[in-house]
Amino acid sequence: MTIGAGGSGAGGPGHPVTPAAPDPALHWQPTAIAFVVLGAAFGAPARLAIEDAWTARPGGVPVSTLCINLSGALALGLLLEFLALQGADDGWRRSARLLFGTGFCGAFTTYSTLAVETDLLLRVHDLGTAAAYAAISVVAGVACAAAGVALAFAAHSGRWSLRRGVAPNGAPDRRAVGGAVEGDGDGGGDGGGDGGGGGSPP
Repeated sequence: MTIGAGGSGAGGPGHPVTPAAPDPALHWQPTAIAFVVLGAAFGAPARLAIEDAWTARPGGVPVSTLCINLSGALALGLLLEFLALQGADDGWRRSARLLFGTGFCGAFTTYSTLAVETDLLLRVHDLGTAAAYAAISVVAGVACAAAGVALAFAAHSGRWSLRRGVAPNGAPDRRAVGGAVEGDGDGGGDGGGDGGGGGSPP
């Protein structure tokens, strides 16, 4: 609490000035919680539907869980890189991250199921399958997330290049600069014609 140095009212001399209360942490904000819950309400049923429709055979690699986790990692990398390229984590970008990233992807992917399924493979002494399943899930998950980041960055770079009149391969974009090139050609032709006329004898 500070004492006002001048002015009138609550901020005048001898009157305390109470600083504004800071915003509560994000995980305590009702709006943020609502976005996460809403996204999870769609992510978890989507995962359950895939697992019910694609049941792993006993003793085999749980392909459904593997595909769920890898596709979720790809989507999360794509989403977060896209949002990061749009600007700071506030406003609609934060809402989208909470809804689709923390909410949907967080409930859609399931590393707890990965741990349980790996343990079940170990219990039946299928060490090779258990090790391969765990390793592929982690390594390929990181690769899929990196691929999502790369895809978002490539799409953003290509769109930015087209806006600036440069095609994604670095060549001038004819759609953006074609009109300007044609205009320069017409102007050069007129100038050349006028110049030639001026140099001809009367």
